[in-house]
Amino acid sequence: AGGSRLLMQELTAQAKPVQLFTLEENEVLQAFTVTEAGEVIAAVKCFELSNGGETDRDSRASIELWKINEKGGHLWKQEIPDVQQGALITQILSGSDGRIYAVTQTELLCFDETGKSDKRLTVKGQMIQQLTDVGVGKAAVRQNTQRGQSITVYQGADGKELYQKDFREDRIWLRT
Repeated sequence: AGGSRLLMQELTAQAKPVQLFTLEENEVLQAFTVTEAGEVIAAVKCFELSNGGETDRDSRASIELWKINEKGGHLWKQEIPDVQQGALITQILSGSDGRIYAVTQTELLCFDETGKSDKRLTVKGQMIQQLTDVGVGKAAVRQNTQRGQSITVYQGADGKELYQKDFREDRIWLRT
């Protein structure tokens, strides 16, 4: 018995699905992105197997960052260090500078182009809603706050906060 497959299908009437890569039974896809070159960068939760070869959902699981070529072959796999037991990577971004960015609900993770962990930033505020590339070497996160939303821009190389802006829900932006 095999695992699941990630398929990509173009939005045309005659499109045939293209298999990007295959997951084993003990692997769960958390998030992925496709680069301009057609490579896939994915966060995969890997559960240990029991002595009988079954997936042990109660065991400690690791989260790995994978880079897969357009034919489905692995270019590299890197374990993401120090991930909390219940952590879920919700988004991945291939930055315009070659860096890789990922977010959990409360952290921004920065990786170099080989998947090695550069920085781990616990962001202020509440749950991260969106991750966006905002120029060479920079990523922005959007969060909900108690008063509305917040956007913060970070420098990928050193994790420095470059810009932060709050948007209040009760503010009237357009007057008629």
